[in-house]
Amino acid sequence: MTQVKDMTDQQLNVSLAKMCGYEIYAEEFSVKYEVVVRYESPSSFKGLKFFIPCNDAADSLEVEAKALDQNAAAYIHHLDFRVIPSGCRDKWGYDEVKALLTASPRERAEAAYITLSSVKE
Repeated sequence: MTQVKDMTDQQLNVSLAKMCGYEIYAEEFSVKYEVVVRYESPSSFKGLKFFIPCNDAADSLEVEAKALDQNAAAYIHHLDFRVIPSGCRDKWGYDEVKALLTASPRERAEAAYITLSSVKE
């Protein structure tokens, strides 16, 4: 299995789209390595949308929500390790909480990938 840090944004975006249940429509739609996925909204509207959790805050929050739903403790542990490489903590101060809340979309995507991968195994 490829280490998440070694994955390109496009590889990680495609993997997360599949883990979130999207059908991949196009993997290389533009030079920004966007992924186009098919979706169905609650109103039964079917369409296409860009899905780039490595670069888009809203998409990274979508994969974060999926990971939290699957295993919240594991996701927080993985995100902590991503934003504070010195190690995970049992207790956090304001600076550590700030680091978790201000994680980049790529950091959230990596933590979600690791969490969702371990759930599927």
